[in-house]
Amino acid sequence: MKQGADVICLSESFVYWGKERVQRNCTLADIEKYQDFAKENQVNLVLGSVSLKVENSDKTTNTCFVIDRNGKIVHRYDKKYMYQVNKPDLKIDETEKTIPRKNEWCI
Repeated sequence: MKQGADVICLSESFVYWGKERVQRNCTLADIEKYQDFAKENQVNLVLGSVSLKVENSDKTTNTCFVIDRNGKIVHRYDKKYMYQVNKPDLKIDETEKTIPRKNEWCI
């Protein structure tokens, strides 16, 4: 920020880095803090990817968000073809209905 960043790109699974982070699913409410950060600091954010909990479901998507400097989500991408996961407690939703259609991804 001190060097005048225009865009900050975060890596895949960035929310799990650090000593105090435990891998967990995010919700859209969790994304709001990144929207607030972008707006407060007038910077664009690319949230590499998060394990996003599908509302009212036990499914998860691998989702990337692009947030503009006004704090608005301007793009969302749900990874369509996930790799095979050998975790019995993690269910991946790869159905077409989870892929946002144009103008349906806004919060």
